Amino acid sequence: MARGRKMADGFLPVEIGMSATTLAVLGPTSALAVMWSGLGANMAILGPLSVLNYLQILSRHGILVKDGRVLESLRQVDTVVFDKTGTLTLEQPTVGKIHCLGDSDENTLLGYAAAAEYRQPHPIAKAIVDKAACKNLERPNLDEASYEVGYGIKVTIDGQRILVGSGRFMSREGIELPEVAVDIQAQAEEEGFSLIYVGINQQLGGILEMHPCIRPEAAEIIQHLKRHETLHYFWRP
Repeated sequence: MARGRKMADGFLPVEIGMSATTLAVLGPTSALAVMWSGLGANMAILGPLSVLNYLQILSRHGILVKDGRVLESLRQVDTVVFDKTGTLTLEQPTVGKIHCLGDSDENTLLGYAAAAEYRQPHPIAKAIVDKAACKNLERPNLDEASYEVGYGIKVTIDGQRILVGSGRFMSREGIELPEVAVDIQAQAEEEGFSLIYVGINQQLGGILEMHPCIRPEAAEIIQHLKRHETLHYFWRP
């Protein structure tokens, strides 16, 4: 849009010069006609129309551009920043390794977590439930449940108090995290995946690793960017 306006403004000296020449040769009426001819005026109109057209084309391909000026600045871009979640990865993660830190085995921990998260709508809950379904685990019945916004969920299964949620949730509920849990958390932060903690009767029963699912087209996009030697890129977890 600004580029179209700039091109239109560039015709102004030419238009004034032609009008002055016409004034000397053909008189004021002809000079005024030249002045009102509007050389380059169409560029001021076609610029915004072109931007709107390309914004529509991009939207059809799932690309949202919030400001038309972005298109005019693309050739100056030398760094691309990705927000990982939902951009390079799918919304729903998958359950990776299950760390057993108590007396319960992997299937028991996953079963408890799936039972607690069964009716929750968020992607992590669905990933846990899907993982349990893939392993054909029987989901135990809940005696009662209480969801703590921003922390996790408390449930009672066969008289056992089960907590499923974040490390902060465990600490808030008085469950001490052993040194091995701290090491697992440090590794998760380094490798870029999240953790879901499972507490059983005031003891940490285990930890579920939640791994991001890379979008199928992400590798092709990154390879395309790598072919531009002057372009830098990085992602934010």
